Amino acid sequence: MTQRDTAPGRRGVGAVTAEPGVLSALRRCVAQWQGAASLFDEVTEPALVDYAIYAMSAAESMYRHIAAQAVREGVAVEDWGSMGPGIPS
Repeated sequence: MTQRDTAPGRRGVGAVTAEPGVLSALRRCVAQWQGAASLFDEVTEPALVDYAIYAMSAAESMYRHIAAQAVREGVAVEDWGSMGPGIPS
């Protein structure tokens, strides 16, 4: 659940805390994106290349959607660091 102890958009003590669901969804998107990128690097059949491109595009679209949702909900940027390395940019 989101908690607000200060005005919206303020960071630091009492800033908006991340809802676990949003960060969890972002982590899943990153994993799907990385998996699709790995698949793309490994496949040689044209149909599988097309599938890998589709999967990467879908994961990227979902990531952007959920990231925008996180921003609208005021998820602090420092909370995103808990997702670890390999976040697509």
